[in-house]
Amino acid sequence: MGPQRIPLHHTNRFRLRVAEAFVGRPHWESVRVFARNRGLSPSTVVSWAGRIDKLRETDRQGKSTLGGSGRKAETLEYEDLLAMRVKDLRRERYIVIRAMIIFMAQEIAPQFFEKKTVNAALCWCARFMARNRLTLRRVTTRGRESREDMFVRKAEFCDEVRWVLCFVLGLWLGIA
Repeated sequence: MGPQRIPLHHTNRFRLRVAEAFVGRPHWESVRVFARNRGLSPSTVVSWAGRIDKLRETDRQGKSTLGGSGRKAETLEYEDLLAMRVKDLRRERYIVIRAMIIFMAQEIAPQFFEKKTVNAALCWCARFMARNRLTLRRVTTRGRESREDMFVRKAEFCDEVRWVLCFVLGLWLGIA
């Protein structure tokens, strides 16, 4: 769910408004009545009121985050640059594969990848793609041709390759 589609009741700004309204409520209004009027549980309202200072701090930052721990993963500069480069390539209709992502990352930050094994680089690439919401597009032949047709095509291709190799070798050896 992208930042432009976060429901209002999941934003810290909404939580702050509810917490401030709770703190400023009339003294005769109970927590249960206050929460029921807003369609929330009383424990949620009390929890938000207890974190009002933290909610004010995040509201000043000018960004709405989904609920949870409130932590945002710190990304390195080269990862941000790499994500922008991958998105630019895809915008230009290039097919970006994992090997290309790892190669571009090695170009940008060689010191980070010099001691990594291939499996470690692939694991990093998978986490990088998950963090940046990147997906791989798989090319499949499903639904287009049956398996038997693919075997026939493969056999035809192999026969052509054999014929070309025999012809080239015959020319090279002077037989033809």
